[in-house]
Amino acid sequence: MTDVTSTLRRATLLVRDMERSLAFYSGVFGLSIYAELEVDLDRVPFFPVGPEPRDGSGRFIILKGESPLIGMIGLM
Repeated sequence: MTDVTSTLRRATLLVRDMERSLAFYSGVFGLSIYAELEVDLDRVPFFPVGPEPRDGSGRFIILKGESPLIGMIGLM
């Protein structure tokens, strides 16, 4: 058997309620806002997942922990 060590350093989650998600991830994991952006959805061809095209903008927030062992979580 091979010893495999794996880590997840960054993930982006599509969320329905940004404020509720921020409260959860900052409260449970102690993450804080690292960056906050408005993303032009016309410029992101693969977002959102689904067959129909979307337009407008979306809020994108990257959360980061204080420990170097904790990666980042993006919320969109």
